[in-house]
Amino acid sequence: MYLIRLTQRKDLWKNDLGRPSWIDGASISLDAFVSGVASETGAVLENGDASENRVALGSSAGGQSLRAISHSIHMMKLRSSQGELHLGDCFDVEVRYEEGDVTRSVLVIIGDLQAFEGLCQGTTLGMTLVCGSVGDRFGAGQRGGDLLLLGDAGSDALMDKRNGWSLIHGNVGDRFAGPAPGDLSGMRGGDTMVLGNVGDRACERMRRGSVYIQGRVGEYLAHSWIAGTIYIDGQLERQWCTGMRRGSLLLREPKVAECGASLSISRSCELSFLPILWKHIRSLVNKTATELRSPLFSGGSQDDSFCDYRESCRMVESQEADTAVAMEQFIERLPTSNQVVRCFGDLELDGQGEVLVFGEFADMDLQVGNSRLQVAEES
Repeated sequence: MYLIRLTQRKDLWKNDLGRPSWIDGASISLDAFVSGVASETGAVLENGDASENRVALGSSAGGQSLRAISHSIHMMKLRSSQGELHLGDCFDVEVRYEEGDVTRSVLVIIGDLQAFEGLCQGTTLGMTLVCGSVGDRFGAGQRGGDLLLLGDAGSDALMDKRNGWSLIHGNVGDRFAGPAPGDLSGMRGGDTMVLGNVGDRACERMRRGSVYIQGRVGEYLAHSWIAGTIYIDGQLERQWCTGMRRGSLLLREPKVAECGASLSISRSCELSFLPILWKHIRSLVNKTATELRSPLFSGGSQDDSFCDYRESCRMVESQEADTAVAMEQFIERLPTSNQVVRCFGDLELDGQGEVLVFGEFADMDLQVGNSRLQVAEES
């Protein structure tokens, strides 16, 4: 397995050109680096097929020079508003190799990354930890692996996600987990947790997968929702679930503005799948907590040459501690009951999606939009 660490250079932007307004970060991902490793080691990759690539890398990469691999990463070209850059112009690069499954390779990126757009795009394998806020399109097209972001994300984060586990400890901009331009489906799989607020039009056209949000969610959540599960532990702004056909929206608290869908009359019921869902969420959090305690992330590696930047290591450790506390708080607030108030919608489209509010709010009136529906029935 490869351990790759990118630490933003302290002298970054101290040049005649000034700071770029944007940098194309689409090639800064564990998958791109592993492909670069393959070219350096002579491993044969099969048309970009992830499973075939992993076999090739695992059989041929271990004994090769890390210096050549590091140089290859250093010289990767990046487009920017100031022209072409090399990755080494922006980051100090460290690479280690250990015996183990190459699919569990680790990438750590540290710095102020708000100018980088499309960072970690198309991730399919391994674990990536990003310490610092990022620009737009973070993790777009994720197909697998683990993405852990300790910082804020811009617009279109996790656009067109298909699979994998993602954790964002920070706020997220508009169009979170939405469809790619011209696509009819948004998120199509995987699990995602946001420990922060989310902007407008999140989870638009969501087809599969699960999303767990701790903070406030902006307007037009889950517009034209197709299927999937969304859990909200925070305030929900207006026009949510407009055009919902299927899917399950779980509300920890009734802090919701006007719904955009016509909902059925709410009724109290017990749902047996809820304890299974809570167990699944806890397992994801426990897994992430274990990963964040790994010396590979914090700098406590057996090889001290991988961790020369003690200041950045201390910053990572501080952010990891804050994230661990936030995850604990999220888990503590998970409902323990399988008693809910339930209604269905969007009835105007014959939708069969469901909205669930937990048992302690059993007296809540969820009949948003029912007056319009009742008038239509009476006529």
